[in-house]
Amino acid sequence: MKQSKIIPLLMLFFICCSSAEKNVTQSAAQGDARALLEKITLINNSAPVSYDMTFTAEALMNNQKYKLNGNAQFDKTAARLSLFFTDFIFKSPISMMFNDGESVVMYFPSEKKLYRYNKNTIDFRSLWNVNLDYPVVHDIMTGRIPVIDGYTVKEAVLSADSKTSYLILENSRYYETISFKNDIPDKIKIMDKSNRSETDFYFSGAKKYGESFMFKKISIVSKAAWRFDVAIDSLKVNVPMKVKTINDIQIPLDVIGR
Repeated sequence: MKQSKIIPLLMLFFICCSSAEKNVTQSAAQGDARALLEKITLINNSAPVSYDMTFTAEALMNNQKYKLNGNAQFDKTAARLSLFFTDFIFKSPISMMFNDGESVVMYFPSEKKLYRYNKNTIDFRSLWNVNLDYPVVHDIMTGRIPVIDGYTVKEAVLSADSKTSYLILENSRYYETISFKNDIPDKIKIMDKSNRSETDFYFSGAKKYGESFMFKKISIVSKAAWRFDVAIDSLKVNVPMKVKTINDIQIPLDVIGR
């Protein structure tokens, strides 16, 4: 399998733009649930407005391993994101992704192909067999803890010593379990009710940058299909920057979809 096959899946965890407030029903949000939801709100309200990072990504799909280097820049105010992936060994460019407002562009130089999408209409399931909704992807890679839309609280346990707690949320499509360690989420499980498929997110190396939390490593695991490990090598948070768009890249005339 070509490395470019894995790139769109990795890109999903970096697409960033503004999002609407979630429609929330908290019929059972009392006591332990309220305390845990407040911890999530505190983290989300202080999420970065910009970042500049380099990272290493490792993936396992169909018993094949892939390793890539990457650079990402994000500016919430401008609603822009740029992503550049290079081969870990040869350092050659593999792909680029640009999110500018509503537009998402994916460019594969070696294959001479370019794809354009609207961020509101990207269907992860039909494109890449990723059983997640856009808001979940958006939240994780902007330093937020994803909370399913329109949830009710199914169960909550806040430990007396705050070392291990969990919160279970439910809406018409999903169950979401958020585990906490020392008041910070360290694992999220999202289960699709229709087919019982599960996606797990593991967070480690939480570090505070001013008022913002970022995790040094995020692992995404689909038990039936794949695993991604993204480790941040360097990170600057809430710094001024000019994020590139597709218009800043020289695209050859023979690229399909130009």
